[in-house]
Amino acid sequence: MTYEELDLNGDSIPDLVISGSTTGTDDVPSSGGICWRIVQPHVGSSLLVHFIDSQSHGPFQINAGDSISPAQLAEGLQRQKFIWWQEPIQVVGWSYGNWRSEPSVWTDEQERQTFVLKTEVDGSVQWCWFRIAYDAAIDAITISHGPLVDEEKPLHWSR
Repeated sequence: MTYEELDLNGDSIPDLVISGSTTGTDDVPSSGGICWRIVQPHVGSSLLVHFIDSQSHGPFQINAGDSISPAQLAEGLQRQKFIWWQEPIQVVGWSYGNWRSEPSVWTDEQERQTFVLKTEVDGSVQWCWFRIAYDAAIDAITISHGPLVDEEKPLHWSR
């Protein structure tokens, strides 16, 4: 699997690390397994995570045309609906070989995921959206991101 560090704010310090992992059978070559793409914030950066219920959480995903204001973020953090997360998160996965499950292609939810990241730039905190997408034309995962905005301004995602 590949390993890629992304510098979203241009300060020459990575903000995100994109990596992967594979779990498979012990036979050679592996007759089946599962592959994951993993996103991890680098030092000084965090991903916005929301609580689904009292026991589980997942990356907060922003939809096209949606905005999140600093007040909404502050309220979510105060009510413990959101937290800023620095641990790795498995964002997309697929199986291969005799472990393959249907559908064996990326689902719509896995194909396009847009997350919220905060990072420090010269001592100020900024946030942006970033998107992980599968590009079938090149059979690769692509990552794009929106402009960094000051944490006191709303974050808006438009295509």
